[in-house]
Amino acid sequence: MVITPEYTWRQHTGDVTCVEISNCGSYVVSGSADGEINVWMWDTRRVIFNVKGGHSGKGILEVVIPPECTAEDEQRYAPAEVEFITMGRDGCIRFWGVFETTETDPTQDQNGPFIPLRQLVRTASSGSTEAGPSFKAPVLPNPNSDYGDHVTSTTSYSVFKRGTKAYSVRPVATLWHSSFSFCRIKLSVSPEGDMCTLTAPADDGIMRVYCLWGMVPDEVPEMKRKFHPIHDTLQECYRGKESDLPVRFIRDLLPVKGHPVGVCMAFDSADPEWGVVGYESGEISLYSNSALVGMQKLFTEPVMAVSLIEKDQNQRYVVVSAGPEDQLIVSGYSAKSGTISSLSKIVLPSKGCSSVSRSPTNKNSICTTFWDGSAAIYNVKTGKQISVLDAHSKSCLSSTWAMVKGSSTLITCSADTTICIWRI
Repeated sequence: MVITPEYTWRQHTGDVTCVEISNCGSYVVSGSADGEINVWMWDTRRVIFNVKGGHSGKGILEVVIPPECTAEDEQRYAPAEVEFITMGRDGCIRFWGVFETTETDPTQDQNGPFIPLRQLVRTASSGSTEAGPSFKAPVLPNPNSDYGDHVTSTTSYSVFKRGTKAYSVRPVATLWHSSFSFCRIKLSVSPEGDMCTLTAPADDGIMRVYCLWGMVPDEVPEMKRKFHPIHDTLQECYRGKESDLPVRFIRDLLPVKGHPVGVCMAFDSADPEWGVVGYESGEISLYSNSALVGMQKLFTEPVMAVSLIEKDQNQRYVVVSAGPEDQLIVSGYSAKSGTISSLSKIVLPSKGCSSVSRSPTNKNSICTTFWDGSAAIYNVKTGKQISVLDAHSKSCLSSTWAMVKGSSTLITCSADTTICIWRI
């Protein structure tokens, strides 16, 4: 069955590499290979904020939106004003917020109040978005990396005006990560909703787990540092002050010592406790907290995408992995036997799977996106193709699948500069 998109967004000028929707379903954030970031209102399908050059002129690799922390007794480490987080090709992760500002230069008003984005978009239909000025944005030098130039770049912010007030999105914190990485950052929330973690790639095949909010042990292991480690100090861009990390380091996910796996290529987690890493060596590793519980060689080439599915009827964690070849490999981990092994293979219509995302309503359903611009939905349990999504004319680079106002909604983005909305 071939499905056509409900709506197509066309505001980007470069390859759209990532897209994410807020858990409240009121706004979407997307990033592109030319360094542009767009914040969209879901109901009106219009861009409310636009940032060009937000990552030193480098491309945007991933964007994630933290869910709202509703538990009053939980410790918050990320700044309260963080609305979304981006990972760039410039070797840094940036935390962004929305502030009331001046119309002439959004960075000059250091004391403008923070405005919750979900609150702003509820009444934003009466406002207008205008292009803001370009300026030389200070880029903090990365003390732990020899890659690239971290000096200054030309950045422009749009200004959203409503009545006599103006608003702008700007970075509130920057955290350096591995400068040479293909792996995307990932947010995970515990089933109880009492912890939210951010996992990011470091060097030497290490994935680093941080806590945005939630209770963590008072003592955590020391970061494993080799070559170009993550720095553990925070500098808040454009805010003119220094403070603690925007996140709390929890643990490193380390590959087997002495076993070369190359760089991390893909990561996914079912919750803050369980995670799976795909490597350049074609292997995957499954972790429970910081303990490596299983490792499996799947491909002769790098793993391109992984998805960790919740326990099946046999109490196994199921991992779906994709490489450059024309197949998905479904693996299962049994806690009883302590082993991870292949369960089945799903033959794909084309080579080059760029991403795998899970259905929010059916844990057996996944969406795969391909380099040829197509996307397809499969049943992991049966291996059957359920439907084909055919809308993009160039590589389909990523997807996100979520419940939006009671409806299962899939969003795909592509090198053809478009974003497609699908009701599944």
